[in-house]
Amino acid sequence: MNEESLHQGDEQFQQKIDTISDDVANERGGNVSHQSQTKVDKYKKENETPKENTSMHDESCDELQFQLKTDTMPDDFANEKDGNVLHQSQTKVHKNKKENETLKENTSMNEEIHQGDEQFQQKIDTISDDVANEKGGNVSHQSQTKVHKYEKENEALKEKISMHEESCNELQFQLNTDTMPDDIANEKDGNVLHQSQTKSKCAENDIQQYLDGYPDQEDDLMREENYKFFMDEIPSRPNGDYIDTIHNEWWGDYKRLEDNRKYMQWLFPVRAKSCNRQAQELFPHEIKKICDCKEAQDRLILSYKMMLDFYGMQLENEKDGTVVRSDNWEERFANLNRSKHNHNRITRILKCLGELGFEHLKKNFIEFILVEILETKTLVYLQESCCNYWIAILKDPSERAEMRVFYEQLIKNMSDSLT
Repeated sequence: MNEESLHQGDEQFQQKIDTISDDVANERGGNVSHQSQTKVDKYKKENETPKENTSMHDESCDELQFQLKTDTMPDDFANEKDGNVLHQSQTKVHKNKKENETLKENTSMNEEIHQGDEQFQQKIDTISDDVANEKGGNVSHQSQTKVHKYEKENEALKEKISMHEESCNELQFQLNTDTMPDDIANEKDGNVLHQSQTKSKCAENDIQQYLDGYPDQEDDLMREENYKFFMDEIPSRPNGDYIDTIHNEWWGDYKRLEDNRKYMQWLFPVRAKSCNRQAQELFPHEIKKICDCKEAQDRLILSYKMMLDFYGMQLENEKDGTVVRSDNWEERFANLNRSKHNHNRITRILKCLGELGFEHLKKNFIEFILVEILETKTLVYLQESCCNYWIAILKDPSERAEMRVFYEQLIKNMSDSLT
């Protein structure tokens, strides 16, 4: 969403509230109370604040996009020996530290925008109530229609702002999880950036927390939104649906599955908090209830099959987790190779399967991916995620060791074929 579309939304909004004010003022020969007029004028002034927040949010999003574009350093720096990093690389290191401050400011701006949205909704609700109560609720049908129409358009504008926020969250997440360029990591004098070390440490901690079963997490017996969603009692949020409807209507709709970034936290809940503030982390008592309910288990398997289809794969055997290519694998593999966020989605899927009783499905999925990476070379861009994360979150140490041996054997076979 660009700045021009946001300004258009603001202008349309101003026209609507001005029209509402004029219509109400003309009712009964302009017999509107001074109190209602004062609230309308007050709302107009306060509406300036959300617009300023939105503008600031746009600027922070642009800065994040700029950071992503400039984050990778030239490969020739990797060959510098004895820590002789070029002045350009050193400059980028200092610049990266400065731009990291933008992330903290952006988080604060996100909070301000949400507060602005809530205040905004409260103001228009108050205006609507005041207008409806004037002269015993004797407001013309035309005026009521305009109020309802405005509320509808306001929802559309809020949804656009939400999508814009989500874009910034994705940029933040990518900055936090991407590894630093290989040229820095391979500096012989151990001159690795502190930021890279921090990211690596966070990843290690996250994996260890998962393998240990999140020992510090406190259960909250009053919260079970994940269980209710799995029982088809509540829809996913925001912009989501009930789980049965997602299976019936979203399956094969690749554009919807690609563009909507908020349903994955509901289909595959994990015990860590996510960037979707309307999704709840998975609690221990929910794990037990979902694992003990065949209906919930069947829905999880359907979700897994739906996402495998999205990635160009099929679950051939539910007992051992054997995965094969689907008929449209070439098209879907191409999408999977170029979309980093789908690699993160797979990490979430595998963690969820392990939490909710389907750990046995993970090993053969990873084996399939390793073959496609190193043998057929169709999913080469998944190598980092598979080797650094997916193998590491196999809960059985013997399976982790088996997959590492398998990986090394594939590497050796590839090397032998070149000699």
